[in-house]
Amino acid sequence: MHRFVTLSLMAVLGSALWAQEQPNLFQSAPPEVDQALRQRVSEFYKLLEDGRFRQTDAYLAEDAKDIYYEQEKKRIRGHEIVRVNWSDDFKKAVVRWELRSPPGGAWRTANGCCTLTR
Repeated sequence: MHRFVTLSLMAVLGSALWAQEQPNLFQSAPPEVDQALRQRVSEFYKLLEDGRFRQTDAYLAEDAKDIYYEQEKKRIRGHEIVRVNWSDDFKKAVVRWELRSPPGGAWRTANGCCTLTR
């Protein structure tokens, strides 16, 4: 009986985790909007790879700058965008990525420009 309960619990947890990782097909941005965000995120992380931390300023939202400036900066060795979750009629996005350093964050679009937010 204990084995059955354990297997059932593992199946339920596994399916719940799998369901969370599925992209919402109804939240897909137009290709040009999605591509612009991905390019901007990649440019930001390329600056971190190159150790050019001052140039990242142009990619930061005003309300995130103080927090970003106070953080310790380290070069990263690469990044990969894993998933983009859009909201607010494709004006905001949470980008999930894999780095060999810092964790992910939220991005938003305004005036045709994507910026990292808090």
